[in-house]
Amino acid sequence: MRARVGVLLAVTAMALIGCGTKASPSSSGDPTGDPSTSGGTSGVVTAPPTSEAPTVSVPTTSADLIAYIQNGTERSPDNYADEYGGMVSFSTPSGNISCGFAITDTWVMCWVDKNSWPTIAAKTCEDGDWNANWVTAAKGGVKRGACLSEQPFPMPGEVLPYGSFLSIGQIACRSEATFLACANLPTGNGFVVSKATLQTYGPALP
Repeated sequence: MRARVGVLLAVTAMALIGCGTKASPSSSGDPTGDPSTSGGTSGVVTAPPTSEAPTVSVPTTSADLIAYIQNGTERSPDNYADEYGGMVSFSTPSGNISCGFAITDTWVMCWVDKNSWPTIAAKTCEDGDWNANWVTAAKGGVKRGACLSEQPFPMPGEVLPYGSFLSIGQIACRSEATFLACANLPTGNGFVVSKATLQTYGPALP
């Protein structure tokens, strides 16, 4: 009788141990413990994947470009003017792009320090040195590259936060994490630039 009771107690204990033990996530064969890659079920509940931020498309037309720029949060140009009050300059939060434009003129220039744009042939400069990292939008059109003997505006400038735009006279620029957009407002001549993107709007200047 005692032997039978001992056997029953041992069987009951083993059953309770089997019911109360759960395999840890790391025992499923995945060294990271990720239940989504394990072969069996796990007691770990994972949260559903978060949705990715919507992709911002490059504006298609000059009208789209202007609308996109003006849809940002406007910033006062007073914080971006130089000590003489004649030039406005700014840099993107990443520090890769710096831009400037004269308050009383119709052009904007941007320097994109690191980029993967297609290469273009160098031009012969009568004054200064040629560099293809510049992009300019003006009343007459748009061009890439410039011959400069000195820095045309303070660099780096005050940071223009993502989601913000500056507008002075005929020029406006909007800073975003995806790309920077600038335009001459009356003509729609402008550009969209980033490390990987170069899109121009308007006739090409020599």
